[in-house]
Amino acid sequence: MGFNKVAYTQFFNLLTGCIDKYKLNANRIYNCDETGITVNPKGQSKVLATKGKRQVGILTTAELGETVTAVICFSASGACVPPMLIFPRKRNQPHFSTVLPSESWVECHETGWITSELFFKWFMKFIAFSRATKEDPVLLLFDGHSSHTKNLPVINATRENGVVLLCFPPHCSHKLQPFDVSCMKLLSTYYEDEVRKWLRCNPGKVVTLGNISSLFGAAFIHAATMKTSIKGFEATGIWPPNNNVFSDEDFLPSIVTDIVPTTSSNEKDAGVNVNVNDQNLNSETTDQVTGVLNEPQCLPLLHNQQSTSTFPIESPENILPIPKVKQTEKRNSRKRGKTAILTESPYKNDLQISLETAKKKK
Repeated sequence: MGFNKVAYTQFFNLLTGCIDKYKLNANRIYNCDETGITVNPKGQSKVLATKGKRQVGILTTAELGETVTAVICFSASGACVPPMLIFPRKRNQPHFSTVLPSESWVECHETGWITSELFFKWFMKFIAFSRATKEDPVLLLFDGHSSHTKNLPVINATRENGVVLLCFPPHCSHKLQPFDVSCMKLLSTYYEDEVRKWLRCNPGKVVTLGNISSLFGAAFIHAATMKTSIKGFEATGIWPPNNNVFSDEDFLPSIVTDIVPTTSSNEKDAGVNVNVNDQNLNSETTDQVTGVLNEPQCLPLLHNQQSTSTFPIESPENILPIPKVKQTEKRNSRKRGKTAILTESPYKNDLQISLETAKKKK
């Protein structure tokens, strides 16, 4: 489980260190994230029906359709950066950018997903929107996607324009990322409603990529409000900084993956040898004691003696221990990500070395 106390403490220390060092306030702290938008939403809102009704019909697009990626960013004070939409096409079409939120724009890629080049384009627009300078820097928080953390042009641009990049710990965005906590569910719900309204008003038609901009724009206006943004930063303890928003119960799932120290194979073999030798040495003594206990004996009668025996107290954890994941053999895999300030020299130097090594292997 990625969300554990150690990872959270490391992230919070880096966060407060940046806030104190650069004297940041709510206007200078941002969070950006990507979300997928499909012409046929997966989730559906609750519906009312008569009691005993097993199936309820609903209007929906006949096919699964394609996915469009939206890059969304807002600050701890509630300011929203105009979103960027990435369509799964090689060339941009005029109808892709109809009825978009103000100052939003469209990019295209074959997959429809975020890439390092597209994130760099968005980042330059973010610098212009936030008016970041070396004298008045801003803090940008995001997850550990490779387009964010392994993007050397972005890191170089941050040093020139006064932007500090802080990456969340891996597998912790569902708890620490303000967008995931406050806005994502609302945006999905409002988008589903907009799609349903469009299908009712256009019988016999299906939602296509040309309708995504208008439907997303209407949903974004309702979901990305100042109140929603501020609540997201408060719920995660990012602004105002508060490391007490999470209790010990929030970290309990991580106990399952704690590694229990195990003895080596030599120690196990030695323990087996000792037990076998002891059993051979004490076999004769055990037979003698068993023979004595089987013979009838006279025991003195004890009067007025109170019983001092008590039942042992066992905790529920001893009766039913917390399950642990079995430790498997270590295997060579890619380096595990961690929370870090990407604009610092050690991270940049390590990234340059890793990118050069990857080029040589190719």
